[in-house]
Amino acid sequence: MFGRNRRNTPPPTDQAPSVGVGALVTVGDGSSTDSGWVGQPTGVVIAPGDNEMAGYPGLAPGGPVSWLIAFDEPAYRVGNATPFTDGTVASRYVSLLPLTDPAD
Repeated sequence: MFGRNRRNTPPPTDQAPSVGVGALVTVGDGSSTDSGWVGQPTGVVIAPGDNEMAGYPGLAPGGPVSWLIAFDEPAYRVGNATPFTDGTVASRYVSLLPLTDPAD
């Protein structure tokens, strides 16, 4: 029961990168303003965001609905002239920045 040996289980391989705290991300795809942010701001995920008041159909349970992102430069909301240094963004608008080789 508690002393069960699980060494025969192979380690997970080829896991796709995922969004989490410390990930470098971009908001939106730049082609539309559906995300509510002007342009395509980039930053670092610093915490999971708050849960939304209303549920979304088809949303997988257990995953965060939004992320708190600290932007690398001030970001603006659509229709608002106030710059933001961080913001809560729905996870459907957050994507990982592509990995680059530091030698490039």
